[in-house]
Amino acid sequence: MTDSKANAAGSILILDDDESVTNTARIIARRAGFDVRASLNATDFFKSLRDWQPDCVLVDLAMPDMDGIQVLRELQVLHYPGRVILTSGLSNRILEAAGRTATEYGLNLAGILPKPFTPEMFRSLLGAGAEKQQVRNPTDQIVDEDMLVQAIKECWIEPYFQPKFTCQTQRLCGFEALARLNHPEFGMISPDSFIPLAERTGLITPLTLQILESAVLWLKQLDAYEIGLAVNLSRSQTDPALADQLLTLSSKHGVSPGRITLEVTETAQHQDPMQLLEFLTRYRIQGFHLSLDDFGVGYSSLVELARLPFSEIKIDKRFVGNLAQSTESQKICAAIIGLGQAMGLEVTAEGVENQHALDFLAQAGCDKVQGYYFSRPMPGYEALRWSRQYSSGASAGTL
Repeated sequence: MTDSKANAAGSILILDDDESVTNTARIIARRAGFDVRASLNATDFFKSLRDWQPDCVLVDLAMPDMDGIQVLRELQVLHYPGRVILTSGLSNRILEAAGRTATEYGLNLAGILPKPFTPEMFRSLLGAGAEKQQVRNPTDQIVDEDMLVQAIKECWIEPYFQPKFTCQTQRLCGFEALARLNHPEFGMISPDSFIPLAERTGLITPLTLQILESAVLWLKQLDAYEIGLAVNLSRSQTDPALADQLLTLSSKHGVSPGRITLEVTETAQHQDPMQLLEFLTRYRIQGFHLSLDDFGVGYSSLVELARLPFSEIKIDKRFVGNLAQSTESQKICAAIIGLGQAMGLEVTAEGVENQHALDFLAQAGCDKVQGYYFSRPMPGYEALRWSRQYSSGASAGTL
């Protein structure tokens, strides 16, 4: 066994107290071109991790000296940047819960490997997840209120556009506008670094209006295709004047409110339910569509569907991303689609990343889809060129 990682597909450190499993995994990984080390206990595992710094780790959840969750917690403390594969003979529900734990810890989960596993299953995970390596954004800590005020004033915040498609035919039917801060010195800054700050400081309304105006102007160039536009709306934005401002904006640029969907996230509670009801009802009266975003992961989902005038629900990407591995996610997605159909709501699934997810959603009756399987978010000029090329070259309504 070599310590060198030169000319290898990668390096992997295995933690499993079952020597037969360890030997099998070692053989499969080596044949896939990996340098391999293995540990039968957590003490040796973490010593090798620090000394060797492997690209990937395979962790068995049921270890006698330290269980898998404790291992994941320690990997988080160490800020381990490599890929993590979880394995166990425990039930799929436990494996999936451990996988969610790894993701919540900020680890780069490459996948889950139920025991017993085949060489094909292991090899597929060895090659998975490299493109999703989580890189800490060095700009995460630099955004303050003064910078955000300047970013809005100087129009550094711009919309990127991700296309949406009909699920059954993959016909282009719209775009979602997503805020991006392109700082002249620091480059592109993650929305997670400035959207919560905008909400805390009351800057979310001017930010939203700026994004929406830019996005509506962009959409105007696609009038011939009659596609829609979705824009995120914070639950903190319940100033009654905002509804009038959005209506004035759409009228100013000659874009019907019926082409605009306002996506309201479900993951944060609103302190005044009556105010939210009044606010959202005004949007619907004025002709805008309303989507309940992140459905299934927030607060009082069914209560809100009964009270608030939504026209669409969006299945959260955490369910969609697990469709290939999780029977629970499949059942949840099918149930949400069935609920939407029963209530006369359109259902959109976000986070579609593979053909398996698309096929499942189409068979279940989902209306619309979006995700990296089709396209990443694009700057306006690129999305405009892409949509024209797509519309002219996909008249049959397929990708």
